[in-house]
Amino acid sequence: MEQVDLKRLIVVFFAVSLTILAYQYISEYFFKSPKPTQISKTSNVETKEKPNNAIYNYKGGINLLLNGQRQSANVNNGVLLHLKDADVKFSYSGGRIVYYYIKNFKQNLITPQEYALKIFPLEIYTGDSSLDQAINFDNYNISVNKDDVRMTLNLPNIKVEKDIHFDKEGFISHINISLSGYDKPYFVMIGNNLNEEDLHTHQGPVFDINGSVKRLDNGDIKTYKAITGNISFAGEESRFFFQGLKGHINSIQIYKERLGKEDFTLMLASFNGEALMFFGPKEYDWLKKAGLTDVLDFGDFRIVVEPLFKFLYFIYIKTGNWIISIFVLTLIIRILFFPLNYKSTLSMSKLSEVAPKMEKIKEKYKDDPVKMQEEIMKLYKEVGFNPASGCLPILVQIPIFFSLYKVIVITADLKLAHFLWIHDLTQKDPYYILPILMGITMIMSLRLTPNPDPRQNSVMYISSIFFVFLFASFPAALVIYWTINNILSFLQTYLIRKVLLKDKLGAPVKSSKTK
Repeated sequence: MEQVDLKRLIVVFFAVSLTILAYQYISEYFFKSPKPTQISKTSNVETKEKPNNAIYNYKGGINLLLNGQRQSANVNNGVLLHLKDADVKFSYSGGRIVYYYIKNFKQNLITPQEYALKIFPLEIYTGDSSLDQAINFDNYNISVNKDDVRMTLNLPNIKVEKDIHFDKEGFISHINISLSGYDKPYFVMIGNNLNEEDLHTHQGPVFDINGSVKRLDNGDIKTYKAITGNISFAGEESRFFFQGLKGHINSIQIYKERLGKEDFTLMLASFNGEALMFFGPKEYDWLKKAGLTDVLDFGDFRIVVEPLFKFLYFIYIKTGNWIISIFVLTLIIRILFFPLNYKSTLSMSKLSEVAPKMEKIKEKYKDDPVKMQEEIMKLYKEVGFNPASGCLPILVQIPIFFSLYKVIVITADLKLAHFLWIHDLTQKDPYYILPILMGITMIMSLRLTPNPDPRQNSVMYISSIFFVFLFASFPAALVIYWTINNILSFLQTYLIRKVLLKDKLGAPVKSSKTK
């Protein structure tokens, strides 16, 4: 049997950690996502950015009327509807949504790109440019009755009606759009996604076609893409927000636009006139209420990430506190891994007991490495020590760690969660206190189960310092999880050594006779 070298295992683990750190910093500094543009709360939002004259040529697509008439339209005049959790403004010009402010998140869902082009949700496109200009730029009559908005426009031979019924919070609404006197298909503008810090999450068009959720990146769309099929929902998403429609959608069209050097997408949808409209944060309760839970991007490891997310959310709903939810999850993980930790602690303790014998073997066979390895392996077998036992409890938690990372970066609710000096658990600790505390808890655990070889201890202490810098840029919720995990691991190991193995660790080790 060949010996498993503990030093090599540590080096491999250290190298993996270094790779993670390098990847994170390379991604952040060389492939950095553009910083989200902050929008003020005022409804009359203007942008200094002007539309680029070099508009993509949409062969076979609809004319989006990106012309002077659009730019001259006055979108500041309109009706502002105050809902419980959102403020929504409809312009008289075109009967369009020109402001959608989410109060808790202090975020306007109408993007700077939309303001620059003056292209907004609820615009209607028939493919007839002259008709579309009238529908989207003429002034509507707008009436409001509590949470209901009705917008009407009378044209020769055609009457346009847009009815929207909001729930009291303002994220979910039921819309009914009709063009009396026009019996051909038409498209309704959904809009553009926010430009948030993505942390490797998807931003752009997302839709469910034939029971399968598809996500498109800018690179997937050359200039224009039309998709037809059984589409149950379609919209634009960012890391924490989604805006789109759910219903019997016949077709969607996605257009790529450019302002300056930045490309972005605009989505239109064709449906029977009735649909559920969702504009808001991707909070699980609201998505579930709207039947849009598939909007949550659980990634390639959905089989692990989704149950983890639902468990955390279940505890959060019961307790109302994300820190308690993280603590309960960590406690359950430590209980499940207790047998593994028990065997690891017992194995490492046995190694400490036979350390003097190991030194004698190394000294005796220093000129015969092969014989030295054989004798060391015999000693390991004699005392029941597994060289991989020290790293195994950490290695088996790595899938959980990365799954939890995914959960944290997609959970909009955590953005509103507070913990002492931290006001957003999806962001890093601004004062780096948590990573330092985490490093201290790692060193505490190492001191409780020191390695007989001082060199190995030095490597582990250096690794702890390295992890402080690694976790400094991680979301605070993830650092809290790892810190709690270290504390529970320390208490668990202390219980094993001082109570459960108190007699066993003190027993002398019997050695076999050597020839």
